[in-house]
Amino acid sequence: MSFIKVLAGLGLLAVAIQFSIAGDDSHQDTTSSLPNGISSGDTTQSSTVLWTRSAIAGDVRFQIKDDHGIVMEDSVHVKNPLKPAKLFVDQLQPGQTYRYKVTSPDGQTLKGIFKTAADSYSHDGLSFGVTGDWRGELAPYPAINNLEGETLDFFVKLGDTIYADIASPAAPKGQVRTLAEYRAKHQEVYASHNGINNFATVQKNVSIFSTIDDHEVINDFAGGAPASTDPRFSEAGGWINQTALYKNGLRAFVEYNAITDKRYPLTGDRLTDGRRDLYRAQRYGQTAGMYILDARSFRNQELPGISDITDPAKIGSFIAQSFDAEKNTTRTMLGGKTTGKA
Repeated sequence: MSFIKVLAGLGLLAVAIQFSIAGDDSHQDTTSSLPNGISSGDTTQSSTVLWTRSAIAGDVRFQIKDDHGIVMEDSVHVKNPLKPAKLFVDQLQPGQTYRYKVTSPDGQTLKGIFKTAADSYSHDGLSFGVTGDWRGELAPYPAINNLEGETLDFFVKLGDTIYADIASPAAPKGQVRTLAEYRAKHQEVYASHNGINNFATVQKNVSIFSTIDDHEVINDFAGGAPASTDPRFSEAGGWINQTALYKNGLRAFVEYNAITDKRYPLTGDRLTDGRRDLYRAQRYGQTAGMYILDARSFRNQELPGISDITDPAKIGSFIAQSFDAEKNTTRTMLGGKTTGKA
């Protein structure tokens, strides 16, 4: 594969690989009742997650069609308009393009398309895009608009999808802490600004994969470190990935992205038991495999930096500590459950 374009914009870097993106024939990206648009995500050979946020309470209706007609109709009841509506859909066919429609409780409608992953024996090639790191005060991200009118198999939002620790109109005091504040930060980046919503334009017509980096919670956090080692977390015991701040940040992230809400099983692993599972793996025929990782939630506490980078002994000590040379390599960035999957 070859890099075709590098897109740089305010607060946003988007790299699109082998551009090929065709959109739905509807040019409407948002409505007053569906202000953040619509999206599909976590799409496999046979399933997808449909997403929207309704500004009013009531039933949000989802419909999927193929070339032969309706294949699925269902609804999600919205009680809290700040919590998006999501619907998991399965029994789809591999390598197929589907059209979907989302209808708000008051009858406003948006339409989009998505494509399921190719079957395991195909050699159809692969087109995808990647982006990451955008801040609310820099919206509406004009670079992302360059994707309109193209067609990708999927698009990856590779972390720092909000900056929870940086002041913006949604959080003028900086670091947010409550679930409502985290939701407001996500709402900010997916809202229209000056009548423009470039994310809504893209997300309605290409399936999304999403993961976190650090700013979905707080800058440079290490989820596998004891909470007592970082004064920004109020808890005195447990891991950082058990704190209220972490839980609020991750819950809002999962709500505002078209992803399944998976959790690690209870197996006696203190680091991962019951935590949110953001690991994704998807095969695209004989062409490629795609792996989405969470490199923050389970990583160990960061080691102190080297005070003298000209001292071979200090460098050697740092390397030995990094790999736990004397402790059978127990340090981790991804956690044992994730590395076991890969």
